[in-house]
Amino acid sequence: SDLTEEYIDVDEEPDNGTFDKLSLSSSLESLLDEHFLLLLRFRRQFNIGWAAAEELNWRSRELQKSPAILVTEIQEACYATRCGSHLFTFSQFQDLCRVDQEELLLAASRHLPRDPLERQDGHINLLETAFTYLLRRLTLCSRYCVVCHKALDNDFEALKPYVCNSGLCAYQYYSLNIGPSLEYDICKNTEMVDLLVSLAYVAAAMDALDEPLPRGLSLKIPNIVHGKIVDNSLRDFDTLSVAEMRLSIKNLIDTLPPIEEMKKHLEKKVPTGTSRPKLKDMDPDISPAAWSILRWCVASCTAHLQQLTEEEDRVQNIGPEWQQFRFTVGAPDKEAKFREALAKETLGYSNAKRYPTLYAFHGSPVKNWHSIIRHGLWYKSIANGVYFAQDGMTSTGYAAAGTQVWENSATRPSACVALAEIINLPHQFTSSAPYYVVQHTDWIMCRYLLVLKVDDQNVIMHSPGYGATAKKELPKVPFKVHDSLRRPLLHNVAVEIPEPSYKLEKLLALCKETYVTPELDEEDKAVFNAPIGT
Repeated sequence: SDLTEEYIDVDEEPDNGTFDKLSLSSSLESLLDEHFLLLLRFRRQFNIGWAAAEELNWRSRELQKSPAILVTEIQEACYATRCGSHLFTFSQFQDLCRVDQEELLLAASRHLPRDPLERQDGHINLLETAFTYLLRRLTLCSRYCVVCHKALDNDFEALKPYVCNSGLCAYQYYSLNIGPSLEYDICKNTEMVDLLVSLAYVAAAMDALDEPLPRGLSLKIPNIVHGKIVDNSLRDFDTLSVAEMRLSIKNLIDTLPPIEEMKKHLEKKVPTGTSRPKLKDMDPDISPAAWSILRWCVASCTAHLQQLTEEEDRVQNIGPEWQQFRFTVGAPDKEAKFREALAKETLGYSNAKRYPTLYAFHGSPVKNWHSIIRHGLWYKSIANGVYFAQDGMTSTGYAAAGTQVWENSATRPSACVALAEIINLPHQFTSSAPYYVVQHTDWIMCRYLLVLKVDDQNVIMHSPGYGATAKKELPKVPFKVHDSLRRPLLHNVAVEIPEPSYKLEKLLALCKETYVTPELDEEDKAVFNAPIGT
């Protein structure tokens, strides 16, 4: 890639009057194009809500029955159940009314848009209806598969949208670039993408990359030597042994340019009316399989990592040599189990009621973090729990440096340490001294990831106190309140953790302060059915 080419940051482009794309643009566009009008017809025909119309649509497709027949069967199932008959079961036919009621409950915690079809007066403002439906799905995006758009049948909720368990959806997501935009993540979350690719590389290079591997994606693997394709022969990825799969993933990543160069390529200024540059056009010598592996590295992670660059976001009293990432959401199934255990296990314990959780450090070799970020911390049956240290210096001793580093990595991780949140019941741990040994993995959630660059590996060999920075005076930033006996430390200095809700509340307050009520002209009012004088 020629770095001398002119490029421009996306945010600095002049406003040409069009909407900016976001990571879910392609997914939402396919939803509107393929399903919206059909869902609208179901709503009008059967007098049901959006959630019920969606459920009816997917049931109709799966069972290969017309919606009218399904509605009749569902009504008969409800009647038979009320009469004590078991001719029909709710496992076969879900009560559409219940689905709509569940969505009404969501309005208590989400600002769902007003439903323009509630009036059911025979008049449909198609533009307003489509717009409000789009807002609704954007608000609830983490509850639906981004490829098939079906509601996810899970007992947890993620912050980051992802795909369902269907093999076809996974194939379309990774191989056909359907779903959230990889290009968007590269431009807006560059450091996160770099870290995920770097950790996948280390895991593959050190034979630690384990299931799930990117099977079923029709990957054709070229013969690569020293980062270069040497001939035209191709091998089917799915036919390789696990060891060969790992080597292929490492070799494919070796052919990729730095993530920062990808960002510059994607943000190059293009003439008005022409499409933006695409990754596959960056270098014709890079195989399609390499781009698919890049997408897999990012999209297979249902957690969302955000690099903390602003001082008010960073954990205080940790040296600047450590790159800090926050888990905006942990692995979603882990989060649900953690919250359930927190509410259940702390009942009846006064100290746990006052301090529900504690924070502690966990160090592990770099090769393990590709898996940990996706699945959380766990332990083998021969162990007696996951080990944590109250002082992070102890954990750095277990964060063995990786001997392999992706050449084009910017983060260049040589050591990784997690700062985890744990349910504060140390008397129930396998051990609470000198280390916390937690046998219940549902009691553990990684909240921060501290990453040391290769060039900074010597830092952890210095005496205690080296590199630690005093807590800066951060006006109005609230910090977590800890049990005085369980405060997290680094070099025997107390670590201060900002309240995670602080930044969100600050942004919401800023939005409210700068919001200006739009003035609707007559044409706007006609479009949105706004009464005169409002």
